[in-house]
Amino acid sequence: MKNSKDMENKPERVLYRPRTVAEIADLSVSQVYKLIENGTLKSVRIGKSVRVPANALNELIAVSTR
Repeated sequence: MKNSKDMENKPERVLYRPRTVAEIADLSVSQVYKLIENGTLKSVRIGKSVRVPANALNELIAVSTR
């Protein structure tokens, strides 16, 4: 079991998978991909993988809650 000291040293997450973004934002995975495709949600490609930067997810949530 991890103690609080281990959690303090854990780096913040920088990139998220679309499925994780969908869970966090309470959206379907297909909706996340549509947001990426139309430019509403910024993403990066690493090889064949698509990842969403944490700041892009934060911006999406901030805009959605206004």
